[in-house]
Amino acid sequence: MKQFVTLLLVCFALMQAQAQQKLEKEYVISENNVPTKAVTWLKDATASTSVKKLKWYAEKSGDKLSYEAKFKSNRQLFSVEFSAEGNIEDIEILTPCSDLPQSFYNSLESYLAENYRKYKVIKVQQQLVGESSKLQDYFTNQSTEQLTVNYEVEHYGKSRTENAEFEVLFAEDGEVLRKREIIYSPSTNVVY
Repeated sequence: MKQFVTLLLVCFALMQAQAQQKLEKEYVISENNVPTKAVTWLKDATASTSVKKLKWYAEKSGDKLSYEAKFKSNRQLFSVEFSAEGNIEDIEILTPCSDLPQSFYNSLESYLAENYRKYKVIKVQQQLVGESSKLQDYFTNQSTEQLTVNYEVEHYGKSRTENAEFEVLFAEDGEVLRKREIIYSPSTNVVY
């Protein structure tokens, strides 16, 4: 019985560790391979704005398949994610640290300083989540009213127990919603 409980605890710990890792495979696809619902949603949402350098991606994360449209509009870089069925999931906007609200920036700096001896922010994206119609309205009026605003921060962090790159999802008030270690797939090229 003791061995069974130990085995059960080990299995649970391994599952928990797996759940906190980000291993994604992203590849370019043609618009023809994207669900029509997603393509239509994006065209309708961005009808009143200019979209440049639009590329579609398929993203596999574990068993989950999603689609992502990446493009530039009004001098901003956007990433719009859709489910496998073509339903809008969120809008992400690449955001320089200098453009972050001061209160969130202070929370981010506190989090990093408290958890790491050394750290470096790699990328910050403002993430907008909400009803499909409200997300669609964002491209017209740039208003985040009635949307949930989060921040997805990729950073390097070194502490006594960790030395890796992480993706942390923060609420607008600085609360950590999710933290995952970024795992890069091994290169298939021989490096000399």
